[in-house]
Amino acid sequence: MMKPFMTFILTGLTSTFFFGQSFLLEQQLKKSNILRITEYLASDSLWIAITEYGNDSLITRQCNGYGCRNSWKYHYRISDTTSIIYYCEDNSTMCSLLNYSYSENGNLTSKRHFSKHDTLHPSTVYSDYVRGKHNRIIAYSIYRYYPGRTIVELHKIINKRKEKVISDYCLTQNGFLVVDKYKYTRKHFMKERLSYKIKLPDKKSIFSRFHKKREIGIHVKYKNDKNGNWIKSYYVNGIRKRLRSYRNIEYRS
Repeated sequence: MMKPFMTFILTGLTSTFFFGQSFLLEQQLKKSNILRITEYLASDSLWIAITEYGNDSLITRQCNGYGCRNSWKYHYRISDTTSIIYYCEDNSTMCSLLNYSYSENGNLTSKRHFSKHDTLHPSTVYSDYVRGKHNRIIAYSIYRYYPGRTIVELHKIINKRKEKVISDYCLTQNGFLVVDKYKYTRKHFMKERLSYKIKLPDKKSIFSRFHKKREIGIHVKYKNDKNGNWIKSYYVNGIRKRLRSYRNIEYRS
């Protein structure tokens, strides 16, 4: 039996998983009957990205770049306690992989990413999941492994259902608080994403309140189709917005 979280990762969000999984919201796909998504950059007409799905709603192939020259094929090994995704470069036997592990009751316990150069030791691990009301994830950790050092990110998720905002707060080792805010509509269609970081003040400084300057990383708004999948994204700068990218989504009949 395939785990629900696996379905969420590969086929997109349903309202059931929308709350408490904010670290994956930008991959939102509201429906699973998608055949193909083609994305274009507004700033570069030669760049393209294509994602194709099989009858089981799992990704079968992706490509991107100029002429879609970078391409990968996907393969899966799925059981009750483990789901492994292999994504392999075309014309190559080297594959990167994602390994999802679950508890006996189906809760995600870890996600491990292995590069194609080392499939024995993970390069990134998501773990330490804490669940709150309705079994939603409210905190987790990310471990990034580099030669000679490990970077740890501590994440906390706050879901303000009345305001229809999910926020993912990340405390970094270099003293920054990185925030990802996702806003959605009454129908649970994602409509906006705001990412920024704050340099936390020195507790010894009497001027600490003036050090909390917010540095905007990205502010994007989305236009959705009738199924709730975004088809246009816009950069936002104050009250002005500029087309960032657009997508053509083909559904199965």
